This record gives sequence, structure tokens and C-alpha cells, in this order.
Amino acid sequence: SALAITELFLVLCVVAVLGAWAVGAAYVHIEPTDPDRRVAALLSTVAPAAVLTDRHNQSRITECAAPVISLSAAQPPAAYRVDDGLHDEDLAYLVFTSGSTGLPKTVEVGHRALLNFYAGFQGLTAETGPLDSFGVTTTFAADIGKASVYGALLSGGRLDIFDRATTLDPQALAAELRAHPVDALTCTPSLLEALAGKGGPAGLLPRTLVIFIGEALPPRLVGAIFDAAPGIEILNGYGPAEATIFATAHKVRPADAGGERTTPAAGAATAA
Repeated sequence: SALAITELFLVLCVVAVLGAWAVGAAYVHIEPTDPDRRVAALLSTVAPAAVLTDRHNQSRITECAAPVISLSAAQPPAAYRVDDGLHDEDLAYLVFTSGSTGLPKTVEVGHRALLNFYAGFQGLTAETGPLDSFGVTTTFAADIGKASVYGALLSGGRLDIFDRATTLDPQALAAELRAHPVDALTCTPSLLEALAGKGGPAGLLPRTLVIFIGEALPPRLVGAIFDAAPGIEILNGYGPAEATIFATAHKVRPADAGGERTTPAAGAATAA
């Protein structure tokens, strides 16, 4: 069974994921800012056993046969029994592709694949030093940010989730990172470059590791990051959703800023 999650309160998204796994279910996140028609179409495709949402979005879900449950941080804990029959071949989550070549495609990711990714990620960052806190700037509906989400959840680290308004405001994001510094931050190159603008990325960086996924990484951004934080590390990941978050990754060096572009193909290491 799969649970569909569409809500604005991002902390509850993580709670819902852990709750789904605890009872042996998979999950799929649906972006709450999507138009009603797309939300309805995605729910129809998944046919979930239940939909977890919030009060703001509950009224939008009108064409789904599954129970629609509104979550609130004020709700008291509910008793449940952990399903001890979960197998590594069982589904962990589903994710929709962007649909750039037509209709969005559903990708199914199992627990084994997710654990393989995490083992590969640990190998890639083994020499980086302790990563005790992770920040995520991307939507939960895409798999780009899952490097930070599961980097934290599977290691016992802290996960900082920045809401949409914060990730679109360089001053707000910089203030959050000053107040609550993170060791690793996942984002897309275009987002960081847009936020940095003419002021540079110095206030928008984590303490240790920047994880880029989903787009080509411009050498000019590489140069700007190393100029702002010479000791920082950059990991440039690539791979389709079917490969579980990313399939290869390149540890970017300052010398890469002199090329036409940086891609994981040069000196790539397998992450899963």
C-alpha cells in the first residue's frame, strides 16, 4: 500500500514518511503548490490507500476514493503497531518524473535501493568528516533533496527543512543558516546561483559540504563557492530518478572552475 502526502507543513512530511514505513507502507509526496488538476491526476495514478494532508489542502482533494486525513502538529500521538514484516525488496517510496517528455512517470524505489544509495553516499563522504546536520532546499515531491533527507534520517543527524518562502529569499535563508548552521546542504545550481546574485554565495553555504543534484553545474558557480569558502567540499551528483536520487557523483575541485562545465562523468564515483 502507498500513502500519498500533500501538505505545507514540511516537518509533518517527515513524520508521515516515518509513519508510513512503520506500518509497512510506501509513500509518495505530491507538491501542494501544483494545480488541482495535476494533484487529482497524480492521485488517480497512484491510487493510494490514504492521503495525508493539512487543513489548507484538504478541500482540494475531492476526486480521490481513499480516506483523506488532515494532520496537525497539535494532534496527540496515536497508538500503532510497527510492521515487523518489512522486506528490503518492499517499496520505500514512489516519485513522479517532471513529465518533460509527456505525462509524468511513476518511479518505484525499494528499501534495498535506498539503503544502497545511502551506503554509496557514506563512501563518497567518508573523508569529508562528520556530517551531523543536513539542510534541504528543494520540494519533497522530487528526489533531489532526498540526499539530505536520508543523509540525516539514516545517520541520526539533524535535518533542517527550509520552507519555500525561505528558499526564495537570500536574506531569509542566510539568516537561517547563521542561526542554525548545517554541515551539508542540498540544492540545485540554478537556485544557489540565483540567490547569490551579485553578492556572492558566502552567506548561503553550509559548513562542510554542498550537494548539487539535478542540473549541470556551471564552472563560474564552482569558482564563486571556492572563493567564498576555500575549505568547503562540493559533490556534483547525477542520475535519473530510476537510479535512486543519483547514480554517479564527482567531487568537484577548484581546478574544475576552469573548464567549460563540470559533470559527474569526469572522475565519477558510483553512489548506488
